[in-house]
Amino acid sequence: RAWFRTKELYLSALLAMLFFVPVLLWNFSNDFISFTFQSERVSIFESGLRGDFFFTELGGQMLYNNPLNFIVGVIALIAFFRKRLSVDPGKMKLLVWVALPLILLFLFFSLFRHTLPHWTGPAWTTIIFMSAVYLRQAGMNRGKSKLLPSFALSALALLLIVITLGVMQIKGGMLYTDQGDRPENMGENDVSLDMYGWRQLAVEFKGITEKEKELMNIDPASPVISHRWFPAANIDYYIARPLGLNVLALGSLEGIHKYAWINQDRGGFSEGMDAWYVTVSRDFRDPVPMYGPFFEQLELAYTIPIQRNGKHVMNAFVYYLKNMKMVPQSVLQ
Repeated sequence: RAWFRTKELYLSALLAMLFFVPVLLWNFSNDFISFTFQSERVSIFESGLRGDFFFTELGGQMLYNNPLNFIVGVIALIAFFRKRLSVDPGKMKLLVWVALPLILLFLFFSLFRHTLPHWTGPAWTTIIFMSAVYLRQAGMNRGKSKLLPSFALSALALLLIVITLGVMQIKGGMLYTDQGDRPENMGENDVSLDMYGWRQLAVEFKGITEKEKELMNIDPASPVISHRWFPAANIDYYIARPLGLNVLALGSLEGIHKYAWINQDRGGFSEGMDAWYVTVSRDFRDPVPMYGPFFEQLELAYTIPIQRNGKHVMNAFVYYLKNMKMVPQSVLQ
């Protein structure tokens, strides 16, 4: 209650509101699309109870936040509710009521639809303070007050092991490879390829555009089209921007996200235009069913093998999309 009599509380709230004003102004001019979009992502009761989604969310929270941190966080919460933390209960209540509602909210949502574990990240970060209090108290009760308790060292060791294995897999594919059963799905089940091969692809694509200056199958300066914000953002950063090319996304609003506005800023689509289409076998999407209604001709022009540690692990496919015959309607309309 004493906090409500301090000017700092109200000044901090005012400062937070001022930082949020640009968000409100932008949404006001865009039909509050941020709020409607996010509310649709967590709509519930459409598919019935989904135990698989719930356990995926619960397991994801554990893995994302380090299993050992997760365990000690749960233990600290139990100790709080059993009144076994020897600190000011008021301060602990603040942490609990900041963190726990967010965790429970998304666990509830996950009973009905797919959620993402990192959405609860701020909550588990808050609980780390409670975990520290619990570990300090447990160490003092045993007469062993250490700068780094064994539990913290174990969590750090686990983190270092995961990072090391992750780097080994991403850079060298030393733990797992997926050859697939056809060129279009090579590496489909290897999630580490999401973070590999883009620089190789950029070098090869630059060579293709140089070649097309002579062949002129399409204008090398044509934009690159993608079906989803990812891989559009990677194509934008690694491939298109260094060559001065635009990336346009053609798909649903849920699929292309911010690219709905980026399309407008970059001039959008026009009748008669040509375009590149780039897709990889890790996340292959055939452009013919997606873009056949919009272009006169769609042609697979190049297949690029992606190598990792001397092994062929993924393919990239470069298509010509020629002569747009029907301009797609903006997803913002």
